[in-house]
Amino acid sequence: MFVLFFSFEPETYAGDNVALMQCMMFTEKNQQKECLRKEFPFFLTTQDGLHPVFTELMEDKKCLEDKRCEEVRNQNDRRMFDRILGITQILSSQCLAGSDPSACINAIDARRCNKWLSEEPTSEEDAGLCFGLAAFLKKDLSVCRLAMGPSLNDAFNAGFDCEMTLIDLSADCLSCGEEIFKDDKKREQFYTFVALIRKDMSFCQKIQDTKTRNECWGSYGPEHRDVNACALMDPGVSRDNCYLVVAQDLFKEELCDNINDMKQRDRCYTSIVANKKVLNEHKNGK
Repeated sequence: MFVLFFSFEPETYAGDNVALMQCMMFTEKNQQKECLRKEFPFFLTTQDGLHPVFTELMEDKKCLEDKRCEEVRNQNDRRMFDRILGITQILSSQCLAGSDPSACINAIDARRCNKWLSEEPTSEEDAGLCFGLAAFLKKDLSVCRLAMGPSLNDAFNAGFDCEMTLIDLSADCLSCGEEIFKDDKKREQFYTFVALIRKDMSFCQKIQDTKTRNECWGSYGPEHRDVNACALMDPGVSRDNCYLVVAQDLFKEELCDNINDMKQRDRCYTSIVANKKVLNEHKNGK
């Protein structure tokens, strides 16, 4: 028998809505970038737009030694910041030079996002980011209801992207997220995404609803290839699926032993053995 101890005081960065406004008020792009890197590191990891497979490739030592990988990373980094900084200017332009950051926040009008969307070719993701930044600055979830997107058909997606931007920003300011997502269901969704973003499954334990807490662990295990998350789930199909995905991703047949359903367990063994055979043949040039 073993006991798991959870820490409910993970590292919290300094970034809050005032810090975000201060970053946006810098006149030089490089200053804005460095400020965002310092205050909102988790937010930036969610905005880089890299496919998970490529992100994993970038962590490979051989790839890190390849100048082409570095070049792609730098290009992606520039695009990400250009997108974010371009949108922050829509909001920060309402702030007078030399103004107090709190006064600038009070002056923010999220409807500027809709005006910008009607004038520039853009996407619902950009709409969601613009409204999400405004909502975080205001610490007001209701701002997301104003999100219209480039067309009326994109209104739902823009509203969803706005909420996701709020969650991403709040991963660097946990107290902000808990203040913004007051509704129990929204707050538990917030904890699930923060667990994934910060790679800290102790946030799942904060969720009161049993079903949602299991879903949190069920998402965390496959996402971060962590079998410990699967072990915390209640027995059933979802836990078996969690073990299956992690075992397949790690190519570890022994993890299949944790699956209760015999058909699923056999499928786990069979798929790993087959995948290993294919990999070996590929290595041997067959």
